[in-house]
Amino acid sequence: MLDASNLEAAWEQADELYQNGNRSEAQEILQQIVDATVEAESHEGIRSKEQAIYRLGEIHCALKQPHQLVQLLRSIRSFFGVLPKAKTTKIVRRLFDNILSAGATPEEQKSICEEMIAWAKEEKRTFLRHRLEHRLAQINFDKGDCLDSLATIAAILKEARRLDDKSLLVDVHLLESRVYYTIKNLSKARAALVAARTNANAIYCPPLAQAEIDMQSGILHAEEKDYKTAFSYLYEAFEGFHQLGDHAKHARRALRYMILEKILCEVPDELKTVLQTKSVLDYRGGDMDALRGVAVAFQEKDTHTFNGLLAKHRADLQDDAVLLSHLEEMKDTLTEKHLLRVIEPYNRVQIAFIANILKPVSYTHLTLPTKRIV
Repeated sequence: MLDASNLEAAWEQADELYQNGNRSEAQEILQQIVDATVEAESHEGIRSKEQAIYRLGEIHCALKQPHQLVQLLRSIRSFFGVLPKAKTTKIVRRLFDNILSAGATPEEQKSICEEMIAWAKEEKRTFLRHRLEHRLAQINFDKGDCLDSLATIAAILKEARRLDDKSLLVDVHLLESRVYYTIKNLSKARAALVAARTNANAIYCPPLAQAEIDMQSGILHAEEKDYKTAFSYLYEAFEGFHQLGDHAKHARRALRYMILEKILCEVPDELKTVLQTKSVLDYRGGDMDALRGVAVAFQEKDTHTFNGLLAKHRADLQDDAVLLSHLEEMKDTLTEKHLLRVIEPYNRVQIAFIANILKPVSYTHLTLPTKRIV
């Protein structure tokens, strides 16, 4: 068992082994560091143990070991007592992200979260409990249990307002805005976002939180069809996530929405400039290829090509409900314009004739009764 006096040397040894590819040996030493007891006065020991927790979490995540990550989270509870509140929050957030990435089911995530909340209540760790309850609300939201998520959010907000914890209020109001957006209550989604931004302006807002606020602002403005303002917010969000370095998934989402807004603004020259930006070129993949093709099809008002691209790249886009929703709206808009262009020369037309031109017939049957055809 290591003691606090040689934790720094042990961390340097483990880090060297990890960098050289000796992951198993590094893992053993890291586990010894995590198991070591450190005092609040041992700043070097605290820093070494904190680094070891992050690295051990990365290894378990890479090896897809969610149960070991859960055990790691349980084993470091006593360590939270010597850490500042902000560092405690950061460690909990990172480990829960690792648990998710390692493949833990939503039920497993919820179970460990509820267990940690019960422990925090017993130990009277109010700050940590609030952060865990915020994570629980996020897990419920990801599962699709929006009502449970809102109930948890309401309870946190009541306590956070009483304690005037503006940092927590920013995160909770932002999550509240996302939940209301998902259930299509846009007025409450906007109100929650305004509350998040107001609290963020009263404190130092970390770059990650600011990028998340800008992302949600862009999404809501796009829902209101204010595409230029939406693009401005999304560009700020993309730059924020990109500069953080370890949030490529969020940066890619913001980039998708940026491209979509430029397509909807119908400014192909500006879109071309955006796509040639150095930071944008770092993000390649099927989703980017699909959106480039969508831009060309939308500009040329080519309904069949547009539909073909959606069918071909659906696997690359299906994990993004916001993007799919806007693409379906664009699909409807293109189909309506194509339909009006087809019937414009005629005084009377037969439905079968229109259906044959529009294809597929099943989609035509769905669209015709709801569109503006006289």
